[in-house]
Amino acid sequence: MDHEIAPHLRRYPGDIARADRADMTGPGPITDVDAQQVVVVAVDGAWRLATLTRWRRLPSGSRVAHIRWSRAPQDPVGGWAWVQHDRERLMPLAREALDAVGLI
Repeated sequence: MDHEIAPHLRRYPGDIARADRADMTGPGPITDVDAQQVVVVAVDGAWRLATLTRWRRLPSGSRVAHIRWSRAPQDPVGGWAWVQHDRERLMPLAREALDAVGLI
């Protein structure tokens, strides 16, 4: 089936930015929301499937997401991060996102 890939997925936009540790621990209320959502994320130089496990709203009002894109036995502490919310680099799993990571 032919379909148009969204223009922002035709190019790799660069890796998603990691959350700033100072912002994550800064003063003020922090709101966490549990989530279990499959997403596509730009990380480690490529589009990857990942699981978004938690959203967090920081005192600054910005949002960050906890994602895991690998559960490699040889690297049990790698393959996850808190990242800044970025609609160009972190997307819900959808047909156009699957095109971006080469799965269809």
